[in-house]
Amino acid sequence: MLQTLGAGFYLLGFTAFVLPLADEFDAARGPISLALGLSTLAGALLGPVQGYFVDRYGPRPIMILGVTLMGLGFVLLSTATSLVWFYVYFIPFIGLGAGMGIMSTAHVAVNNWFVRKRGTAFGITMSGVGLGGLIVALTQLLVSTLGWREAALIIGIIVWSVGYPMASLMRRRPEDYGLLPDGVQETGDTDKVNSSQPTDEIDFTVREAFASRAFWLVIIGFGVRNMVSIGVMLHFIPAMVDRGFSEGSAALVIALIGILTIPGRLLSGRLQDKIENR
Repeated sequence: MLQTLGAGFYLLGFTAFVLPLADEFDAARGPISLALGLSTLAGALLGPVQGYFVDRYGPRPIMILGVTLMGLGFVLLSTATSLVWFYVYFIPFIGLGAGMGIMSTAHVAVNNWFVRKRGTAFGITMSGVGLGGLIVALTQLLVSTLGWREAALIIGIIVWSVGYPMASLMRRRPEDYGLLPDGVQETGDTDKVNSSQPTDEIDFTVREAFASRAFWLVIIGFGVRNMVSIGVMLHFIPAMVDRGFSEGSAALVIALIGILTIPGRLLSGRLQDKIENR
């Protein structure tokens, strides 16, 4: 549910705001899209700090803070009177809030609670991004029927209403509750899980991770992929409008794309539990 909110209102859904904001502030699309670029850059720079606090205090308080910022950012966005105020509300509130409370911090909890079944768990988790495509259609409907200011206000309230209960359910790791990952018992269930995945994981220090080639290849791989996917999706509705389609039709295409990614996410997650990841 959290991934659905983050994708539907932020990563995938903010494309519904690009044209209305450009018209409102008499700006080109470049300055509007720059806000998302700067927010993701800020998230990258603050990511290690966020990760430190998640390791120290667990995901729940960080997520609650992030949900608060993201919801507040959309509420404040509804009052923006200039492009400068749009930047002020979007980058430190919506962008960083989404990263802390919606998109990335929950992955830490999933990672801690699953080892042998981690691929399946992440496949289910990331299916929320696919479902976010449906929320894009809702976002576009709100913007088209009520206006972008009213839509931003409603989105902020939705983020709070759904995000707080979801964040409150987060637990740091099973060992804190006398449990083991994957629901495995001390004696009994160990033969029911796939033996191709290791029971014990190698634990890296931060210094050891920084010194490894694989760590940097993963970062580069995710970075290049996100440059393409986020850039394309941010400008998707404006590009479709340029080619004669309605904004609603473009949003429905995004919804369809999202739904069609779900089987791939679930299957790839399941395969990761059966086949070595590389």
